Parts: sequence; structure tokens; C-alpha cells
Amino acid sequence: MNSNARTLARSVLILALMYSVNPSTAHAQSFDGLKVFFCGTGGPLASSGRAQPCTAVQAGDALYLVDNGVGGWNTLRGMRAPVTSLKAILITHLHSDHIAGVGEAAEQSWINGRVEPLTVIGPDGVDNLANGFNLVYERDRVFRKAHHERGDIKFPLDAVELRSEIVKIPDPDGTALALKDGELTITAIRVAHDPISPAFGYRFDYKDRSVVISGDTKAWPPLGVAAKGADVLIHEAQSSAMMMAASRRASRMNPRGAALLADTVTYHTEPREAAELAQSAGVRMLVLSHLTQAGMPGFPETFTEGVEEGIEEGGKLDWHLAQDGMTLELPAGGTEINVAK
Repeated sequence: MNSNARTLARSVLILALMYSVNPSTAHAQSFDGLKVFFCGTGGPLASSGRAQPCTAVQAGDALYLVDNGVGGWNTLRGMRAPVTSLKAILITHLHSDHIAGVGEAAEQSWINGRVEPLTVIGPDGVDNLANGFNLVYERDRVFRKAHHERGDIKFPLDAVELRSEIVKIPDPDGTALALKDGELTITAIRVAHDPISPAFGYRFDYKDRSVVISGDTKAWPPLGVAAKGADVLIHEAQSSAMMMAASRRASRMNPRGAALLADTVTYHTEPREAAELAQSAGVRMLVLSHLTQAGMPGFPETFTEGVEEGIEEGGKLDWHLAQDGMTLELPAGGTEINVAK
């Protein structure tokens, strides 16, 4: 085979992989419990090997997405997640790095076989988010249906249109029911990310297993109360020292960017603070995610400095730094937490 033929063959193979779905990912796998897919563990800054925030939770046969920034959906598709069983996208807040990929999640899960409607759930503004993506993808959906629908292959337009559900939490430290689906309960937790308000975290409870996702927040004791007794707390984390050092390095070349970096220290949580909160909540495992500073000089040593000191003397806390492609399995009826990286 000459070089041109080999190049063509490789291109055909790549396209086939891009537009096909492994049968094991097309439908929910036979797992009962909670399974967490870390499909985006970075932040708004470019970070090699890390997509923007994206966490998926499988509960029984259904999949739920918490945020989806740029790159998150492609990572999830490569993780053998049951993408056509996606039922809802839960939004923590409306920063661009948490919502930029929502349209692709809706569109691609439909193209790959999702036939049930998809709801975007979250704070004020998710109605505009859903309506906006519906408008952006309107013609694409019509074109795909016209081109590909035939015989038993259906592209129902009522399944692809994003719907929205706004969750109201008047109290600044309150909670509210976000979704009830059989034995799964998802609770929205109001967190502190001012001036972005409201901003939410989410707690998943399914058959005596529980996972809490903090969303973006400064250290916030009410989140620890809402996470009480959970199996896993997935908490955002940022080192103020590293961010201020990055701001100083940027100040001569990009004063605007330097100011933006410095501003972020007011509404994020130090890794040590996240460890303290996790221990006070009595969770069994802490996973630090939304790691904007991954790839910066001193990561992870400087980033995680003080985490062990944040755990009270004599206390124990199993903690991890999230990676794209990492999974947690919490089988129903058990107590184990299986980590795969």
C-alpha cells in the first residue's frame, strides 16, 4: 500500500471512529449504583489534557451531566459512558467555561440515538441558555433529519429540543429539590460565588450512595452541611498563591489579564479549605476538580500544599486530584468507592 492509500485509510478509520458509537456506550451499561465520569477537570484557562468543567453521573440506567464546557463532551464519549441515556444537564452557574458545550451534548447525544427529551436544570438564566442553543442548532437538526431519517432510523425533533427548568433557592444558604427520578434524588445547594448569583452545587442520592458536586464557590460552610455524610465530595479548588504569582508574571505583558487572574481569588476555595470542609462534613472521599492551575509551574506540589494540614490531627480523609478520564464507582448496597484513572 502506497503512502497516499495509507493516509486515506487512516482518514476513513478516524472518521468512522468520530461518527460511530461503541454499542457499550450507546446504552446504559449494567451497573447499579452511582458512577462518576470526570469529563472536564480544568477551568477557563487552556490546560493540556484537561477539558473545561464537565462531570457526568450515572445513576442506574440514566446519565446526568453537571456543566459542560469546551471539550467535555468529546472526553465523555471516549469514556464508555451511556451517552444516549442522558436525561438532564444540571448547570451550576452561567460562566462560559461551564456552559459552552451544552449545545453539543444535546445535539450529539441525539445524533447518537437519544430519543427522550433533555432538560437543562439550574439557576435563573437556564431558560435563555436552552432557547439560545435551540436557535443555534435549529437548521442543523432539520438538515440531519432530512438526510439521515429512513425506515427504522428516526431523528425525532421533539427529543432534540432542549427544555429548561429553573430552580429557585431564595435563602443564600438554602437547598431545593432539583430532580426526582425514581430512586434518584438530586438536590440543588446554593453556594457562594458572588457576584455570580445564584450559583449551585448538587447532591446526588441513589440507593444509599451519595455524591456532592460543589460547583464554583468560595469556602462555604453551608455546603458542608448539605454534604453531611455523603460518600464523595467533588470540590473545586484554586491556590491563591499560585494565582497571584501568575498575575504578577502577566502584569507587564497583559495588565487586563493580570487583573482578571487576581480577581479570581475572591470566589474560589483553597485545597486546604476544601479538605477542612470535607472532613467536617464526614465524607469518605474528597476529589479536587476544576483545576485551573494544572500545568502552571509548581503544580501539583505547590497546589496541594497544606491539604494534609487541613485535616485535623488524627483524622483521616481519602483525597484525590481529578484527571480527565477518571471514574468513580459506588455500587448500590455497598460501601466501596472504586477509583480508576
